[in-house]
Amino acid sequence: MDSKNLISRLENSVMFNLSLSSKELFHSNFLAFLFKKYPDLFGKIIGAIDFETITIFREHQNVDLKIFGKNTQKYFIENKVKDVLSQIQYDDVSSKDKDALFILFSLLGNNLSSIDNTHRWKEFGYSDIVGHLRNYDFKDNYTKYIVDDYCNFVEALVLLLGNELKNCNKYIFYYSNSTFEQLHSIRMHDVFLKYGMSLLKNSFEKQFKDTQVHFGINIGKGTIDFLKKDMPVYIQIEDSQYRKVAICDENTRNELENKGWFNNNWRSSRNKPYLSYAVNDKNKKFWYQLKEIDIKNMSFEELGQRIYQDLSSINWGFYGT
Repeated sequence: MDSKNLISRLENSVMFNLSLSSKELFHSNFLAFLFKKYPDLFGKIIGAIDFETITIFREHQNVDLKIFGKNTQKYFIENKVKDVLSQIQYDDVSSKDKDALFILFSLLGNNLSSIDNTHRWKEFGYSDIVGHLRNYDFKDNYTKYIVDDYCNFVEALVLLLGNELKNCNKYIFYYSNSTFEQLHSIRMHDVFLKYGMSLLKNSFEKQFKDTQVHFGINIGKGTIDFLKKDMPVYIQIEDSQYRKVAICDENTRNELENKGWFNNNWRSSRNKPYLSYAVNDKNKKFWYQLKEIDIKNMSFEELGQRIYQDLSSINWGFYGT
């Protein structure tokens, strides 16, 4: 099915339009409702045939779903729709209970491959979940109807996003990308951006262990910060711009220029040596210069090497002295 028909399916789905108010919580809440109403359903999805749900906790101790069966049976479920599981999240949830079994529900079913998994986790993509929902014998027509609508829209969403993100290893998360433009019309562009940026984050942090990556959406555009740990000088990518950044006073900015972090020959389109805006500290500003690098469709590996080379280009120890 082509993208136009998939988008049309989503636009005409009541369940999809309801999900837009809380794109990840919606799925967790709906599945929790089904698992409580049909106690054997969760077990069928994960292959624990004899498991029956007794108790469900939502958003308890920063775990999306906790499902308890008879005796000591318990499953902790992390649900990832808007992004992929990070190593930090994996480690945090894994530490919650030494006796629990851990389940990852993920939009495209491709998360654990980028995590140092100790095999305590099992992953189920939403295609797997939909398959089990379609085969389950729901006892009332109302539930059958809403589950059918839910399955139809999830299938369309997985196909639409999976075409670009399933095995993505390139930087495609920019405003003029054709997929972004299509998803913007149905208010799902933020999932495309966040899911993709989290893939890049996992790739970069796994390749360079002494780094951190933070990302978000700023005025509809993806923004990603790459830094060595505990350093306020960093590389920022926003949409298709590659920026060298520092948050500091003017004297420190000049020192950074002398050290080679900033380019004293650089000029903006308006002939400014720096672009800047105010931050909470009135003595400092957010200073940045752009580098003329075409990052569109650059591989994660190549982009990561370029970023890390820049982050390692000066004597970081001098900062703040």
